[in-house]
Amino acid sequence: REWTLQGDLVHNDGDQILSPYWQDRPPFLAAVRDQVEVRGGNLLGRFRQEVGADSAFTVKTYYDRKDRDERYFRFEFDTFDADLQYETRMGSRNSLTLGTGYRAVRGEFDQEMFQARLPDGTDHLYNGFLQDECTLLADRLWLTIGAKYEHNDFTGSEWQPSAQLLWQPAERHSLWTKTARAVRTPTILEQRGRLVVGVYPGEGGIQAASLVGSAGFDSEVVNAYEAGYRWRATDRLSFDLAVFHNVYDELYSITPVPGPAGYDFLFGNEMTGDSDGIELAVDWKAASWLSLILTYSWLEQHLEVEGPAALGVMAELLAGTSPAHQASLRSAITLAPDWQLNLWLRYVDQITCLDSTNLLGGSVPIDSYFLFDANLI
Repeated sequence: REWTLQGDLVHNDGDQILSPYWQDRPPFLAAVRDQVEVRGGNLLGRFRQEVGADSAFTVKTYYDRKDRDERYFRFEFDTFDADLQYETRMGSRNSLTLGTGYRAVRGEFDQEMFQARLPDGTDHLYNGFLQDECTLLADRLWLTIGAKYEHNDFTGSEWQPSAQLLWQPAERHSLWTKTARAVRTPTILEQRGRLVVGVYPGEGGIQAASLVGSAGFDSEVVNAYEAGYRWRATDRLSFDLAVFHNVYDELYSITPVPGPAGYDFLFGNEMTGDSDGIELAVDWKAASWLSLILTYSWLEQHLEVEGPAALGVMAELLAGTSPAHQASLRSAITLAPDWQLNLWLRYVDQITCLDSTNLLGGSVPIDSYFLFDANLI
């Protein structure tokens, strides 16, 4: 039997520069100094009870309170979570995990803010999941299958199944393959909110361009396919290689709709696409005092807008927001029994960043760069 009870209190005050900051008077676009205040706290409780030799259940509850005050918006959030999980073995081959959960989020927003407006309300989420790890061949072959069901106030019912096959043909070799379906449910802004992204003078007075939520905005979906291989060459050296192919559907798009007070950019699900990638990692314990980890990843994305969405160029820009190549080398050096020096060198390939002041196809190129971090603990 295990009990856990922990909590945190937060009170942060800080200065920030808001840019771009749009106003309903000249100069319409500005960069302003602002003070932000964040207050809140959370409390987590967890109880775990073993039932017999091969079963256990866990109950977890969580409450979080957050208040934020700044020029962009002011809000209060209360979040309550409750989860129940049960684990058991069924015979010598099956290990079963199932559970259910509930979440309630209450939000209150200042409705007088010009930059962002979100409706007050409480949203509820219910979920249940089931997973079975089955041993097909003892110490050689395992199959894990499962599914998660979720019901939320934004898109209704969502199913997220998954399956993984792990094969260990020899003691130091492992191969695996996995497929899964995952969703990203809409945010409050994407279905119900309004965010000003431009202000300009017009014939009828001040005009505004705003991102506007759509009640019909649905969940974004990815169907992921992965395969990998791990080789433990020695007790000190291992290699990991993974390849993946992701298929995206119902990705978000924005369509401009002219009106008497300016342009509304409506959220929709007109974008689809796919991505391919490779990830490589080498973990080497070079000496008792030195560990090295080398990683490399390659990513290629293809996105396109379907249907009547006017921002077809947006797909090309979004595809460039993720770097094609990334590499890093990390080292951990033990200087003394209680002292460790960590060094981390990273390379990030060039990307194209969306210009937040020009939704009609603006972009800002960011060159490739190196990062170097060091800490002593």
